[in-house]
Amino acid sequence: MGTNIITVTATYAKGNSESLSVTVTRADDEITNPARSGSSGSGGGSGGGTSSEDYNNILFSETVREFVSKDKDVSYHFDSQSNIVRSINFTPLKTKGNTPTKIEILKDTSSLVNYAPLDKVYMNVNIWIGSFGYATPQNIANATINFKVEKSWVNENKISTSTIKLNRYNKSEWDPLITNQIDQDADYLYFESKTLAFSPFVVTGKEEYSGEAVEAGEEGMTITPDVTEDEIHDNISDDNITSDEENNNPTGLIIIIICLLSLVVIIFIIRKKKMI
Repeated sequence: MGTNIITVTATYAKGNSESLSVTVTRADDEITNPARSGSSGSGGGSGGGTSSEDYNNILFSETVREFVSKDKDVSYHFDSQSNIVRSINFTPLKTKGNTPTKIEILKDTSSLVNYAPLDKVYMNVNIWIGSFGYATPQNIANATINFKVEKSWVNENKISTSTIKLNRYNKSEWDPLITNQIDQDADYLYFESKTLAFSPFVVTGKEEYSGEAVEAGEEGMTITPDVTEDEIHDNISDDNITSDEENNNPTGLIIIIICLLSLVVIIFIIRKKKMI
């Protein structure tokens, strides 16, 4: 960067020559990432060749260039084994020319976001397309991201494959994108997500429900019975014996008969007196 002097000399057929000097001053254009300046990376992100991500947090990066022409579908394919992103696809609404797309695989949560998502994190990724502010709904349509997830991670963390999502950081929040599994092989599951713009992303999943029944008393209140099963059995047996003894005892029946006979005698005596 700085000032450069370019001299052009033209020599004619007759031997005459003319010189022209041009002074060119170049300045370093500074691109400010909105996520770094406080707008939470909700725009189109940094340019394909420029990133505001903390350099120490970048595990791996890969850049691919494609010619972007209006209304002609474009696909960026990434071949590195270290890159979980397999392809970026969209329909340009404007001609952009030779345009870079850069993938950054991160060691941890992006330094451009305020917090990590709550679900189990598989990988943090930044995706930058073209110059700053280009990859927005005003310039691209039908954007999709194809990515892969290791089956070993899914199995070790007991992740339900239906919960695996690509999330985009937008306006200080993680927005889960529409994500569908499209293929698999011996080692990987392959997914496709739809997005409106490009910025920091994260692949997440949730643990699958085990379906194991909770043991009684394992959580919450523990109930302790006052009596044992044997005691209950003994009490029931005693009650039955007592009832049987009462039913077999004739004393009660005799008393009732005597009372009835006494009542009949008394009534007879009273009527006899009235007749006299």
